[in-house]
Amino acid sequence: MSWLNNLSVRLKILSVAALGVFLFLAYFLYSYYIAETNIHHLQQVENHDFPVLELVNANNVEFLAISGAYNDPRSAWGSGTGRWGGTLLGA
Repeated sequence: MSWLNNLSVRLKILSVAALGVFLFLAYFLYSYYIAETNIHHLQQVENHDFPVLELVNANNVEFLAISGAYNDPRSAWGSGTGRWGGTLLGA
């Protein structure tokens, strides 16, 4: 560290500024790399995961419609009429 004592004040101040510029550029490049990686991951999610989620949603809608049909006693006889010729209540 004796070489630092031999430098003039002007060079010491410029070295602090140069270090700041260097660290800013390093941070900028790191941020750019992270942003590019995020864009790649988002494109992968958009191209792969969204279609899968849409299929899962369609299956859930169909499942709810089917389970609703099984849970509704009127749907088994078609609009509330059964084999008795009247409503399910016999009226």
